Amino acid sequence: SSSVAESSSSVESSSSEEPSSSSVVESSSSVAESSSSSEDDVSSSSEYYKLSWDYLNPSIPYDTIIDSRDGQVYKIVTIGNQTWMAENLNYYDTIQLPDLKQHSWCLDDQILNCERYGRYYDNPIAMDYDSSQTSQYKRYKKEDGTYDSLNVVGICPNGWRVPTRSEWLSLDSSCDVRSAQWGGKNTCGISVYSSGYRDTVSFFRDGAYFWTASYNSLVKPSTIVFEQKKTSGIFGMFRRKGLSIRCIKDN
Repeated sequence: SSSVAESSSSVESSSSEEPSSSSVVESSSSVAESSSSSEDDVSSSSEYYKLSWDYLNPSIPYDTIIDSRDGQVYKIVTIGNQTWMAENLNYYDTIQLPDLKQHSWCLDDQILNCERYGRYYDNPIAMDYDSSQTSQYKRYKKEDGTYDSLNVVGICPNGWRVPTRSEWLSLDSSCDVRSAQWGGKNTCGISVYSSGYRDTVSFFRDGAYFWTASYNSLVKPSTIVFEQKKTSGIFGMFRRKGLSIRCIKDN
């Protein structure tokens, strides 16, 4: 997007990046089969802790889910009639999805930053494009194999999906995300923080950037941007860039 400031400083992408220990799939009976159910045993445990939870609003009563694909635990919050993840997605199971090695990243190529801010994904892998379809850049693949630009499961867990542009705008209108205390703690508990984005080999921290399930053009899918010192809103972003994913429950 031409409206997003570019920086001359860059950090080279590392080919030696390894997934964090919490992102590796384990065969364990303690992992829930359904990612859409609340896990009271996890949410109430004083032993389980994630760095991303530092950005949550301590006055909000969050629920908790487990992503059955890799055992990742996420805080969730219900705002109006929508249920959102209160933190960015950090899915990195390269056994089930080997392309994640080349199409997802941690800020500054540091694993702990994925634990803090979630993982960046380029648009094709975030939206689960089907390369066999000639119309892959206009329509997104749903879980049942059909295509619909407004119902995109993408890389989200079972029972969740990528929010549309209008859902993000509705959230911002009711929750006033942009005027929240920068750092993520706001009255609604959605926890939008400056997680940045990746542009080819460079990383930027001037705001929060999320893929949406809508698109502006064939080469520029629609993104929602919350910037600390600039006007926030909807922009087109080239598909190769790495942005955050925040999932919404598929009701």
